[in-house]
Amino acid sequence: MSLRRRTFPEVLENLLTAVSGGVAAEPHPFPPPGANGGPLRHELQRPPVADVVSVYGSRDGQPHLFRKDVDYGLLEAPQPRTLEWK
Repeated sequence: MSLRRRTFPEVLENLLTAVSGGVAAEPHPFPPPGANGGPLRHELQRPPVADVVSVYGSRDGQPHLFRKDVDYGLLEAPQPRTLEWK
């Protein structure tokens, strides 16, 4: 398990998401377990999912906000429950 310091915007967004009844700060290791050269996907913990608002993590050892539809997307079929890395 690796620990990283969270940025203030990330903590604030997590608090607002939790207060409004959403799910915040699901941990997902990268690469996902069982990744074997195909698309890298994470099953989300509480499907179905209406939207993924943000994905924070580390890139080159620095905090990073990944971009929706550029770095990742939400698979829609058969029901929205999987985040796929592009």
